Amino acid sequence: MIYNLSPSRLRPVLNLTEMASLWHLPHAAAGIQGIAYTSSKRIVPLQSEVNSGVLVGDSRGQGRSVNVSLSVHALRGNIGMVAKTQSGKSNLMAILANDVIQNDPDATVILIDPHRSLAQKVASLIPPEREAQTIYWSLADRERPFGLNLIDRMPKSGTGMLRAIAGASAMFVDKRVSDVIDAFNEIWPNNWGPRMEDYIRGPLLTMAAANDVLVEGLAFEDWHIAAHAAFVANKDQIVQGSLDEDGRRMIEGTCQTFRALKPPSRPSRHKVYKLLDKGFDLFERTLAALPTARPTDTTANINTVRQLYTLLCVEHVPERRPERGAGLSARLYETEDGKRKPLQYTLLDVNPMLANSQMRLTALGGLNDEEHRHIKDWWKDSFDNYLNLNPKLLLDMVTPVRTKMNRFRASDIARRIFGQPESTIDLPKLVQQGGLLIVDLASGVIGQETAALIGSAILNWIASIIFAQQETATASAATTTLTGKPRRIVLIVDEFQSIPGADYAFMLSELGKYGVQLCLGTQSLELLDQLNSKTRRAWLNNTSSLFVFRSGGDDARELARELSIADEDQLTISPSDIVGLPEYSCFARVRGVSTPFRIDTRKAGDGSEATLQRIREASRAKYGRDAKLVDYWLRLASDL
Repeated sequence: MIYNLSPSRLRPVLNLTEMASLWHLPHAAAGIQGIAYTSSKRIVPLQSEVNSGVLVGDSRGQGRSVNVSLSVHALRGNIGMVAKTQSGKSNLMAILANDVIQNDPDATVILIDPHRSLAQKVASLIPPEREAQTIYWSLADRERPFGLNLIDRMPKSGTGMLRAIAGASAMFVDKRVSDVIDAFNEIWPNNWGPRMEDYIRGPLLTMAAANDVLVEGLAFEDWHIAAHAAFVANKDQIVQGSLDEDGRRMIEGTCQTFRALKPPSRPSRHKVYKLLDKGFDLFERTLAALPTARPTDTTANINTVRQLYTLLCVEHVPERRPERGAGLSARLYETEDGKRKPLQYTLLDVNPMLANSQMRLTALGGLNDEEHRHIKDWWKDSFDNYLNLNPKLLLDMVTPVRTKMNRFRASDIARRIFGQPESTIDLPKLVQQGGLLIVDLASGVIGQETAALIGSAILNWIASIIFAQQETATASAATTTLTGKPRRIVLIVDEFQSIPGADYAFMLSELGKYGVQLCLGTQSLELLDQLNSKTRRAWLNNTSSLFVFRSGGDDARELARELSIADEDQLTISPSDIVGLPEYSCFARVRGVSTPFRIDTRKAGDGSEATLQRIREASRAKYGRDAKLVDYWLRLASDL
């Protein structure tokens, strides 16, 4: 009881804590109906710590409201997001992706979305000045499918460092094959073993090596045709020992391009290459001594040039089109624009390689013993011996492989993507020159297995390209912009647990050393355990910025420990705070902000449907191929 005392005797009877204890707001645990309870704690950051950068939303509480803007420094490093379905994760990803695209014109951004909505949102927000750099790939496109040959060995367009990077990434055939096998292992974890791995690896390595022979051989043939034409055009001057400026420049260019060729593996071409190599050694030494537009006085010079002319134009005249049935040489096709290219083997050829003896003979016949002895030995030891001594056992071993591969062969979409002889997107160029790649995996349309294989192939390929850059002598030039600044590379993957096969633990820990930033989102930590035992811990340990939306109870308990900075205080985030978050609200832990805090995120914006359509149609026209033409290529490959 508080007594009414006279002013002269007024003194405090209750202290502040005791007075506060007289008034208690009812807690949700009291079960009093008709009252709106606060389901999640509100923690507001200091305004000075969130006042620059991309506006992601606001934070309200304790009678104040703060706009939350996150700087490049705050978002530096890997970013992780966890959210139940329809809680706001994809919206925040769109905000962050759009900020990089809008404000860093040199950045490379690669976004992979299993469910289309995020991909379409980001594409619709692309600014006009970056539309030409943007590739939008919808895997559900049946009329103009993009191509993805998992054992593609064709060097892509470009010169200088770009071609060096493309060549370096193409060299790691063992790594490319291992990535494919790792993806299969993750896609079919309950139906996988060393025997199945062996009978997928063997055909893939064989076909990748045969593709090398095809690509090298066609490059040599194309050079041979051009060199023949150049020498024939200058025949009279060569025979007489005099060259005008145009003729001399043409032949010098022929010499230079010859030096850039890789020696072809096919024995017949290799023999011609060696003869030409000796001739060009002497030719390059004597060409400088040839005077321009007047007869030479040096008999040796005349003889050298004449000998090279004879070698190119008389003894080894190039064949423009090989005869039908001429082994690997017959594997040629014409592109939409009429260019002649090698009909490379693809993933779809694994089954024919195991079942068709003629295909095996064709592929192995193009390989030389010196470079490919291990491949030929594998077929002898692991295939031919069983075929001769115990064919039933061999059938038992290869049938599971053929069953798995038939899943891709039976799907029109998968067949037209994986069966194209050449990948249609130049990933090394995109990484080096600051392009934007938005991939709509459309897993609900094309199937989870196909979507997972393509998603993991892209991620592993990007990682290989980035590591290959570091192997080049001038690697810094490959990762910097024209102004000399390091190029920002951002990989954004929504629902990354649905794309097994990529080594996320390795990428999270290693790619950041080369300026690569990963933004990975998932619906549940438990789903990460389905990838492998390392992924959950690697993801949490290597995530600099963590955004936690409404999550399930089990996840909330672990995430609360990741967010809290003390065991018990007013800033401690409890599991119930996470479970009780409304839509589009999250708790955030970012670099440079002293405490975790709550954000009510803004909407990413409506974007422009017209922008999305322009980008999609331009990408289809440039990188897609007519489905009927692809079907023709597939029939052509099956007939060889």
